[in-house]
Amino acid sequence: MTIADERPKPPSRARGGLQFVHLSNPADAAEFKTLVRSHAARNPRRRKRNVVEHQEKLAKEAAQKKAAVPTSSLSRQRRTTRIPRTGATTADPSLVVTGLSTIRIDPFNSFTRPLSRLEYHLLDHFLNSALDLVITCMPFDNASEKASFSQGMTSYLVQTAAADAGMLSTLLLAACQSLANVHHDESFSTLALKYKGQCIASINDALRREGTAVSDLTLTKTLALAADAAKGP
Repeated sequence: MTIADERPKPPSRARGGLQFVHLSNPADAAEFKTLVRSHAARNPRRRKRNVVEHQEKLAKEAAQKKAAVPTSSLSRQRRTTRIPRTGATTADPSLVVTGLSTIRIDPFNSFTRPLSRLEYHLLDHFLNSALDLVITCMPFDNASEKASFSQGMTSYLVQTAAADAGMLSTLLLAACQSLANVHHDESFSTLALKYKGQCIASINDALRREGTAVSDLTLTKTLALAADAAKGP
């Protein structure tokens, strides 16, 4: 026997097999975790930055439009869109300023359908002063409980309006009725009839789909429409 025969033979490998070698360094692992966390945190910051940039862009565009309007025209527009405490004035919905709605414009289009600038203004008015038009009575006498109830109802109505076109029409209807009562302007009353028709069509469609198992959302729209009828023109 020769010396070469006594040497250990390397283990045989199957032909065509692959071997993977995993290398790990504790220091590199810590640095890798830091990079992963940094990448994960970068996206929310980027989204937040995009929202801020979008709002700044809207504010800049509004300032540019305001600067481009002649002084006499701007004064006339302010008189048209200001909601007075007493007296009557004519309000053309096409001339409604977008100062309020610019703040509340949703850059992510969260609602079930796109909203016009006028509808953003109507929604803003509803959030500020038209909630009582869809609630026939408040179940609380205490001021703090009433405020808490109003806040909860507002959140619920806006959330459902974002997901249901009929509910959105209900809120816009209430806003139009409120503005029509303040301005004594037929243009808002005409818009109110439009949104009332959309709400009725939505309820009819829901009743056909749901049958006897009526959903809470359908009941809410029906009660809101009944409250509008109870308030009268």
